[in-house]
Amino acid sequence: MKIEVVHEIVAPVHEVLPWVSDLEKYPQWTNLLHRVEPEMSGESPVRAWRVELRGKIGPFARSKRLRMEQAPSTTTGHARFERRELDGLEHGVWILDVSVGPGGASGTSHLSVVFEYRGGLWSGVIERLLRDEIESSKKRLSALVAQGGQPSDQAL
Repeated sequence: MKIEVVHEIVAPVHEVLPWVSDLEKYPQWTNLLHRVEPEMSGESPVRAWRVELRGKIGPFARSKRLRMEQAPSTTTGHARFERRELDGLEHGVWILDVSVGPGGASGTSHLSVVFEYRGGLWSGVIERLLRDEIESSKKRLSALVAQGGQPSDQAL
C-alpha cells in the first residue's frame, strides 16, 4: 500500500519544516504516531526512534511498535524515515517520505508526504484508517503552524 498526500499550508517553508523533519514532533499533530521516543546510541550517527503506531476504528484498536531510522538526505526540505529493526528478522516495510517546498502562492508551503507499507497484516483496514487520519492530521498541522509556534520538545 502506498498513499501519497499533497497539502498546501499557509506559511513559509521555514515554519513548516520543524514540524515534519523530526519524527519526535509528529505525535503533536497526528494520532497515528502515538508515541515516538529517540533511541540513544552513542555509536551511530543515524537518528533512530522507537515508534508506537496506534489506530482505532470504532471499538477496535490496533498498535504496532517498530524502530524507524532517518535516511540520509542531501536535499533541503526533505526527510525520509524507514523501518530498520536490529533483531535480524524480516519485517514489513514502513516508509514515510516528506518534502516541503515553496507553495504556489506567496507565503505558502507545498507539503508532499508518501507513506508506504508493505506487509499483509490488516492492510485494508490500515489503508482506511490512514486515509481518515491523514485528513485530520492535515488540519491539525495547518492549525499548529498558523499559531506561529515551534514544536515543543516533548510529545503531547
